[in-house]
Amino acid sequence: MSDTAFPLAPSRTARRRWLRAGIAVAGVGVAGFVGLKLLRRGRRYVPPEVAAPELGGTDLASGAAFDLATLRGNVVLVEFWATWCGYCLRNLPEVERFAAEYRDRGLRVVGMSIDEDAGALKDFIARRPPHWPVLRQADARGNFAPVKTVPSFYVVDREGHTVLRWQGELEGEMRDRVAALFKA
Repeated sequence: MSDTAFPLAPSRTARRRWLRAGIAVAGVGVAGFVGLKLLRRGRRYVPPEVAAPELGGTDLASGAAFDLATLRGNVVLVEFWATWCGYCLRNLPEVERFAAEYRDRGLRVVGMSIDEDAGALKDFIARRPPHWPVLRQADARGNFAPVKTVPSFYVVDREGHTVLRWQGELEGEMRDRVAALFKA
């Protein structure tokens, strides 16, 4: 049967183009769906890069000198974040609740901003004073590898060893794993 038998029917070439376009659209849709699922989760454990972390600098909130070694004997949650990170800002109240809940048991939080704009960070701190020391990654000294994915967390145990590194928000399983350090 020829294409001229049905004058309104698309040609074989046109049908192939439409089929290819449909497959491409479906592929983009599936990739987008999977990507959104992964972004929504946004959490994953990664091996700690530093067994015994060192961290020091100036607390931008108080202006005082800060040294992670002074927190030995506590469980320390080092949160890497940025003022421009929507996930970080959305997660901030949860970190504050968690810190308040476990403070009496020895949880301390240290904020490590990856902001490049020091002025924007200082303005943010002035508008919303933190309940813990905040350092700027570019100005701090220590042996943490530069972090680019925020929010990210390092958990340092009471002996000063990194026991967990997490990329994503403080929720669910991450929260449970940190809380388990207080049951031992």
